[in-house]
Amino acid sequence: VRGACALAAGMGAGQVFAVSLPSFAAVVVGVAPARVGLWSLPFVVAGLVGTAVAMAFIDRLGARRVVAVTGAALVLGAAALGLARPSPMGFLVTSAVVGAGLCTLSAGPIRRLVAEGDEADAARAQSLLGLVTNLGLLAGSALYGALVSPRAEVAQRAAGMRAATLAVALLVAAALALGGWALRRRTATHPPGAW
Repeated sequence: VRGACALAAGMGAGQVFAVSLPSFAAVVVGVAPARVGLWSLPFVVAGLVGTAVAMAFIDRLGARRVVAVTGAALVLGAAALGLARPSPMGFLVTSAVVGAGLCTLSAGPIRRLVAEGDEADAARAQSLLGLVTNLGLLAGSALYGALVSPRAEVAQRAAGMRAATLAVALLVAAALALGGWALRRRTATHPPGAW
């Protein structure tokens, strides 16, 4: 449960991208505000497709592998947004990668990790995951907001958004690493299926 909570906190922090990407497109990439909605479509479509694919393969691959793959996609996509030279095509591709990673992780693989325990414990763990996800969202939003000033000049806002995107990507990566370590440690000390 501790490992799953760390993963859920990371995914909560990563959800800040769902609300920040339209502003990122306008300020950093230079998309006209009236067209920002269209530029969000790759993020949304990749999330929907990624969720369906993850759910189709979760029984074959296992929840841990699905979490690892989609978590890596989220971190790499966000890091590319923050580091790569801003371009329309680059934004479309990297925001789609972020969407696939974030939406699949938010859809259920983490909850699947705690569903194997005792029924009463699993129900409590599911509630705890919801709380921790919200705390992660607050942490990610606070970090992003601290680095982006809405009153700054456009160039400064763009630099702040890129820095904030990298900072949240690092926060998510740290949570994923901590969660993965906790799950591996638990597996090493308990037989498979004992959560």
